[in-house]
Amino acid sequence: MTTIVIAEINNGSIQDTTKELISAAHSIEGSPVLVVPCSDPSIADGASNFEGVSQVIAAKSDVFGSYDASAWADALDSV
Repeated sequence: MTTIVIAEINNGSIQDTTKELISAAHSIEGSPVLVVPCSDPSIADGASNFEGVSQVIAAKSDVFGSYDASAWADALDSV
């Protein structure tokens, strides 16, 4: 089973709570996959050095520039 963590982004940067989620996911089942919802994939670059992550996926879409639950769900579902 693969555990997926969706990064918390605020003002174009990954928040520290994401590391807490990674740590919790790691204790459940190995190294999780981190999905970074972003309109600029360089935001995901900083996550590549997070300890305990097996893979970082930049879910790039313009919908992440504002909050629309349905659009976010569709974009994340495509990952």
